[in-house]
Amino acid sequence: MLNPRLAYKPHPRGHGALLLMVLIALAIILFMAFGSVGGGKSYTQQISQTRKQGVQMARELETRQLTILIAQYRVENNGKLPKSAADMDNESAFLDPWRNPLVFTYETPRNGPTKVIFRSAGPDGQANTEDDLVKEDTLPF
Repeated sequence: MLNPRLAYKPHPRGHGALLLMVLIALAIILFMAFGSVGGGKSYTQQISQTRKQGVQMARELETRQLTILIAQYRVENNGKLPKSAADMDNESAFLDPWRNPLVFTYETPRNGPTKVIFRSAGPDGQANTEDDLVKEDTLPF
């Protein structure tokens, strides 16, 4: 006689559907990571590119804001430009993303608007190395 514990018992229904859902989710994740979304770039490559564009736009906006602060200083001080961030009331605004001070200089071409050139020592904090950042903007007034 057969042992009742060893008798064949059918599997409960629904296990195949769960496996199918897991495989579909895995396929979607793999497609997003490695698949072609548009222009031959994967989803992660597009996210990385969008992030870089966002960082670049933020730096450009920050540069513009600092240029406006310098222009306001010039208006309030009878045309005199600040020599450093210490001359400004808001020194903390003149820090790069790594919390190092921004250095700025001016170029005034003949009969042209004054340009402000901002220099950041970059992530390593050392000036005049490969990772330095340089941005320039023209004083609006």
